[in-house]
Amino acid sequence: MFALYGDQHRGIRLRFSVNIDLPLGECTHLARGRPVEYVRDLPPYDEQRAHMYYFYKSASWEYQREYRVLMQRAYGNYSESELTEIALGLQFDMSYIRKLVDWVS
Repeated sequence: MFALYGDQHRGIRLRFSVNIDLPLGECTHLARGRPVEYVRDLPPYDEQRAHMYYFYKSASWEYQREYRVLMQRAYGNYSESELTEIALGLQFDMSYIRKLVDWVS
């Protein structure tokens, strides 16, 4: 995914693990997401469930194994235990490492 979305390998990738068995009121935004469904053809449009089209992608992208979260704000919350990995792109500017650590802490 770095090649497509990582700004020439200068970006970062965060990996999360969520507990989908929690009651809805105890879930963070991440647990309210879902894996992308990779399809050859989109299902018929349903105006009542238009948001669901955000979770479909062409079968040719299946190798990405995406998980998407819909949020009304730019940033959602997550619990400390949900963040399981931070991967730095090969061209990540290490002068930003302190800022990254502060941001994810």
